[in-house]
Amino acid sequence: MIMMNLKSIRSRILTQPLVEKTYHRLINPLIDAYIISFPKSGRTWVRMLLAQALSLEFNQKLNLDLYKMTLGSGLANIKTDPRTGNYRQAGGSKSLGVKRMFKNKKIIFLVRDPKDVLVSYYYEWTRRRDAAYEGKLAQFIREEFTLPAITEFMNSWAEEMERRPQDFLLVAYENLHRDPKLELQRMLNFLAISVSESSLTRAVEASSFDRMLQMEKINTFAGDHRLQAVNLNDQNSFKMRKGKVGGFKEILTGEDLSYVNSKLAGLNRRFGY
Repeated sequence: MIMMNLKSIRSRILTQPLVEKTYHRLINPLIDAYIISFPKSGRTWVRMLLAQALSLEFNQKLNLDLYKMTLGSGLANIKTDPRTGNYRQAGGSKSLGVKRMFKNKKIIFLVRDPKDVLVSYYYEWTRRRDAAYEGKLAQFIREEFTLPAITEFMNSWAEEMERRPQDFLLVAYENLHRDPKLELQRMLNFLAISVSESSLTRAVEASSFDRMLQMEKINTFAGDHRLQAVNLNDQNSFKMRKGKVGGFKEILTGEDLSYVNSKLAGLNRRFGY
């Protein structure tokens, strides 16, 4: 019990914005590549695919904190930028300090249809974040921190991609669904990491929606909120909620859908949404 309390206290301290920001600035010089996306775009899946491939090929313990697997290994050190999930999204690459934090870094930029992101983000705020949002979906999509923040985030990073395209790999969630093996191979090639065909195939199988859902149910990564259900009796409280492409059609309709589409007219066309 004492040990659990100490872990809880340590976790709370380390996740304080100022502490976390300082920590990640200190280790930034050691990182070669970042995985960046707006929340609910599939980062956990990408981390799992890469982690499984590294674990299988190089016989390392599976860890969703990729840099703990790659640091000192001779491979590209990979990390997910913490601020994309924990800090204010509006301002995109500008507010994240691209010139300071990501200069000379490789970037895997993950995107997903903003309509699917919106719906998944809604369940994140109403089921997972201590029920931090109590309004209906119609109200949620009109909040400044949702749809406007998503478009601003994506557009600002599109500008950065245009400035240094050699440093970016654009990965679409929809393509991950269509051919996860091909997308995993693209990411590994971009990171200059070679794995066998066998490890590649097994990594994709181990990272399927059903396998990750089972990991979440049995709490494989105990204490890691990124793959931990809030309520085992409520599927919408799972990190692996549905994992669908176009799932927004089940909940986003009529006037709400028209509103979202009108706002997405300003999204950079390079994303194809």
